[in-house]
Amino acid sequence: MKQLHISLSGFIALILISFLSSCSQINPQQEKAALTELLDEFLTNVDDPDMHDRLWAEDLIYTGSAGTRHGKDVIMDGMSDSEPDTAESAGPAYSFDNLQVKIFGNTAALTFRLIAETPSESGVDTSYYLNSGFFEKRNGQWKAVVWQATRMAESSED
Repeated sequence: MKQLHISLSGFIALILISFLSSCSQINPQQEKAALTELLDEFLTNVDDPDMHDRLWAEDLIYTGSAGTRHGKDVIMDGMSDSEPDTAESAGPAYSFDNLQVKIFGNTAALTFRLIAETPSESGVDTSYYLNSGFFEKRNGQWKAVVWQATRMAESSED
């Protein structure tokens, strides 16, 4: 009977080790593609509160380009306070370039140039921001835990 107990314990340990090692094996290229897709989807749907809820971690630390720091709660409160865009009040359309993604196990760092194109009477006003985000994979989903947005200087080269 004692031998059966050791064999059962060994079997359970083997299953656990196998499970943990399969969880820790990630494909960096696949994760980079998933984060790129998430960023693109977020910027395409930036007015959707559900998209913000999906992207930002509950314990987010967000530093905005105006020099203010806040959490997800402030972002979500701002989403519920805003009016839907109309043709006359359309907000900026966002895109990005120069994306770099670095994967560190279940965490990732992103840097990119954010491009904001705002309709104006003279056509489109374009602004650029240097953004950085730090993500953690939680329950199988990437969540931004730290975010920094800095307006680019007019003379700056990315």
